[in-house]
Amino acid sequence: MKSKSNSEFMLRRPNITINEDDANPSLIRPNKKYRRCVSVPTTLFDVESILKWKTVDESLHSTYGSESSNNGERGGLRFKNVVIREYARTVGDNPSCSSGPPVSISWEYTEIGELGVEEYESTRPARRSHFEMVLPRKVRQDMLKREWNITQREIAESVRRNVKIKNQRKATVNNLKKATKMEEAMESLSRKLKRLVLLQKPVSAQVRDLEAKLDESQRMRSKLRLQMQMAQEYEEASTEENSSS
Repeated sequence: MKSKSNSEFMLRRPNITINEDDANPSLIRPNKKYRRCVSVPTTLFDVESILKWKTVDESLHSTYGSESSNNGERGGLRFKNVVIREYARTVGDNPSCSSGPPVSISWEYTEIGELGVEEYESTRPARRSHFEMVLPRKVRQDMLKREWNITQREIAESVRRNVKIKNQRKATVNNLKKATKMEEAMESLSRKLKRLVLLQKPVSAQVRDLEAKLDESQRMRSKLRLQMQMAQEYEEASTEENSSS
């Protein structure tokens, strides 16, 4: 006798009707119609879930992936050796430098050696503080010129470029403050004019007045934008003159 598959059992098994309005919801009557009825198939066999963990929290806090963790052995991470490299230094492009040329590391490097982690930690000097790592302007210039053969022209170009970026940042902050105040004033004026116009004039006159006010606001914005651009260009020109002198 051939055994039937689970899908055939699911298709041929009878439906049981449960009445939700009945006083006793546990009462089950097969094949009878009631109001607000739900047909539920009878369970002939239990379906086993393929999920390993029942909830997301259990899955996140579980340790799995390696055979050692599944067997109860705790894994670990170890570092073997430390490779020491000495990188060359060159002119940087950090605009946060207070004055003079910024210093950055180059792509060129020389491998000094290789040590074990424990040996390196036992022989390395004490870590320097933040103030000890600050290089004065004179020290940076002498280091770039004498040790790394950076020309005076490259240093001057770097300083000029950083000054330009600083001025652009300052102009952006100042212009944003001015533009924000102007926008708020224009919006407030526009709301007040709309209230006055809507109370006194017909629709056609209101439309004309609104269009005129909008045109005026656009002109003021264009004028403000032009003034901001001229001020920025003037600052850049003055900066270049000071740097060249």
